[in-house]
Amino acid sequence: MQKRNVAHQVGRLLVMPVKVLDVLWRRGIMDYYTVIGTYAMYAYEAAAGVVFDEPTMATNDVDLFYTANKQMKCPG
Repeated sequence: MQKRNVAHQVGRLLVMPVKVLDVLWRRGIMDYYTVIGTYAMYAYEAAAGVVFDEPTMATNDVDLFYTANKQMKCPG
């Protein structure tokens, strides 16, 4: 998963959310979502060159914000 983390520039993000986000990216629907909450903090870590403590980063869910101003279209 380290190669995916580097490719998606997500720092030390855990395996589960990387897999979820990778599926969304491959299906072309990530343009409609923004990662928020604790997992967004991993991006802040990577951008700022800091590391948050483990209690701050403890979570098991991926929070996504749907961007309502874009229209989704069914493929095919």
